[in-house]
Amino acid sequence: MAESATIARPYARAAFEQAQAEGDLRKWSEMLHFLSAVVSDPLMRKVLDNPRIPDEKLLGLVLELCAGRLSETGRNFVTVLSRAGRLTLARV
Repeated sequence: MAESATIARPYARAAFEQAQAEGDLRKWSEMLHFLSAVVSDPLMRKVLDNPRIPDEKLLGLVLELCAGRLSETGRNFVTVLSRAGRLTLARV
């Protein structure tokens, strides 16, 4: 678990800094909680852990499930997580 925290730290810091820059910590908190709920869902966990599903497809699925709940910078953040193979860091 400590290793996950170490890996997650730069992403958490980037999200916090972006939220501060936008002046909307509450919105970012809501977006990150929603993202966490999506990637923590038991069925979604199986999909995200399936090595046969290409990363771009996973990204598209997560963005589709989060449609309307993420700002443009929130979608960019999810894209960065996905392309780094770190979507699972958003799990609870």
